[in-house]
Amino acid sequence: MSENPFDIIYSNNQQYFGEHPVNLLKDYFSLCDKRGRILDIGIGQGRNARFLLKQGYGVDGIEPSSVAANILKAAVEDEKLDLRIYNIGFEDFACTPRTYSAILLLGLFPVLSENQIHMLAKKTKRWLKKKGLVFVTGFTSKEQNFRPSGKQWIKMDTDSYHDGEGNYRTLLDLDNAMSKFKKFKPIYHYEGLGEVHNHGTDISEQHHIFEFILQKA
Repeated sequence: MSENPFDIIYSNNQQYFGEHPVNLLKDYFSLCDKRGRILDIGIGQGRNARFLLKQGYGVDGIEPSSVAANILKAAVEDEKLDLRIYNIGFEDFACTPRTYSAILLLGLFPVLSENQIHMLAKKTKRWLKKKGLVFVTGFTSKEQNFRPSGKQWIKMDTDSYHDGEGNYRTLLDLDNAMSKFKKFKPIYHYEGLGEVHNHGTDISEQHHIFEFILQKA
């Protein structure tokens, strides 16, 4: 497996994204059916999964970064958590259709290409149980801090870019992002400024985001 760019980030700062879950999950987690497991795609350092585990949910996590996956695997052994970690990308993950009661796609769209987003949306529909929920967050076209700059970034689609080394940045407006999930029922959506946060430094950031929860028909 080739080196993941997040390996360096996670090696240098084991709380890069903080310890607390995103507000979308904190505010609406109770909508998830506890009779099914939850799939966290891009589980990272586990802040959202740990929150769900404390609420009594079983969680499966997909994480391509070996550094993050190994840290979480060690935690599972030490803390006896109901957490299963798969150190692969979502493209290579396979499971029985209609397995999960909810799927988390938190902060994932911005680092995928449009084609990858379409693929992920199709897989999400296949993996969700009937009436299962998908939680999604990302950056809109009004976001400036994450917008690519520099000659290494090549524009692909309307607001999607790549650097020629397998890295992507994609900005989507709310309606465009929600349209990836055909025949899903809207439960909640928001587009505007997100929460103020930092990445283990004294520098605060605030992004222009979209977030939504949809239910599979």
